[in-house]
Amino acid sequence: MKINLSKISRIILFCFAAFWGTKSLAITIPKGVAIRDAEIEKHLKEYMDPIFSVAGLNPKDARIILVNENTVNAAALPNSTMILFAGFIKATTSVEQVIGVIAHEVGHIAGRHHVRGYAAMEKAQKSGMMMGLLGITLGILSGRPDVGLATAMGSMSTSIHSFLHYHRGEESAADMAATKYLEKLGWTSIGLMEFLETLQGQELLNSTQQDPYLRTHPLTRDRIESIRRKVDKYKIPKGALPKEFYEGYKIIYMKIEAFLFPVHKAAYKYKGNTTIDKYAQAILAYREAYYDKAISLVDCLISQDPTNPFYYELKGQILFESGQVLASILPYEKAVNFMPDSPLLRIGLAQSFLRQDKKDYTNKAITHLRQALKFEKDNVTAWHLLAIALGKQGNMAEMSLALAEESAYKGDWSMALEQAKRALWHLKKTGKTSVRANDIKLQAEENLRD
Repeated sequence: MKINLSKISRIILFCFAAFWGTKSLAITIPKGVAIRDAEIEKHLKEYMDPIFSVAGLNPKDARIILVNENTVNAAALPNSTMILFAGFIKATTSVEQVIGVIAHEVGHIAGRHHVRGYAAMEKAQKSGMMMGLLGITLGILSGRPDVGLATAMGSMSTSIHSFLHYHRGEESAADMAATKYLEKLGWTSIGLMEFLETLQGQELLNSTQQDPYLRTHPLTRDRIESIRRKVDKYKIPKGALPKEFYEGYKIIYMKIEAFLFPVHKAAYKYKGNTTIDKYAQAILAYREAYYDKAISLVDCLISQDPTNPFYYELKGQILFESGQVLASILPYEKAVNFMPDSPLLRIGLAQSFLRQDKKDYTNKAITHLRQALKFEKDNVTAWHLLAIALGKQGNMAEMSLALAEESAYKGDWSMALEQAKRALWHLKKTGKTSVRANDIKLQAEENLRD
């Protein structure tokens, strides 16, 4: 069977690039949708990037999508995107387990085990599953996550489970690749072995009672024994990873619990006086709209670690969401100063600038959005906000081009074509030309013909 790789890559972008623009973790996040958090992604990238390097892949291509789904699953797409379900993180007991599963999924990417599933992706597109995904995306982008959820809820997780299903031979190959990558890094494979052992007890259960990871990644006793032999051979103990990995894991785990799980459960767990307890307490106070308490707790954290960009980000987010938009600018600026290569932090700052009806603030927003797009060129939220800012300036040509970019990355080719034509019309009036606008026009026309 001939595989149309260019078309497949567009399908993948259609599924997930739009989710790439979602806002940071907030008070209410519907289940089954992708979420963003700069701090979580930073730590996960610290785990992923070295594994990508030893696997012969480019770490700059590595991406993470965290899905608010309380089921145990993880998956990797052929465009170097890693999908982790919140339930998977919650099911782990150590950073070694997270790293082991990530290494296993990288093994699938490097081994091109996804080729067999391409036909299923195209079939899913024709069946309308993609429209379900788009419905969720549009709800997020519009600020109304309830839009489209009635018909689309669960589409994302269901589709992942359905076409990311591997053969047993592929699973064993990914295991061996994972142990090889980890051995090269001097990291243990114990975590992968432990995680699979926790799933082994589910093999005799009815498939509906099994965790999705087990259903999409067939498990055998031989697989676990093969990993055990590697663990015994390399003799790399747990606890030998870089210190920051363990601290990062605690933060990832805490933020998922504090933001996504019932407040009363997280409040009971994080009732102490440690830094991570106070961090969780600030998030929980924010979720319950106790904004003054949340700000007080964050200020305490900042006094202890005044160079932590994520404390300033949380303070900016609390102020923004509580209606104190002007006051949110300063903490967001500090966050960006301490971590200038974070597109999410720049987008947060740009949103605060855009709420102020001042020309210089609009100019600053544009600067930060263009910088964010250098890091994430397919961030649809950044393109949307940039279009708003350019519209405020009266720059209709650039505004239309930004809207064309947004629509293209969302897979809305009709709107992309319309906005690209509009951009070219405005540019023609000014005597300027735009190769990019014409490229989007041609790409949209090609997709609309398919």
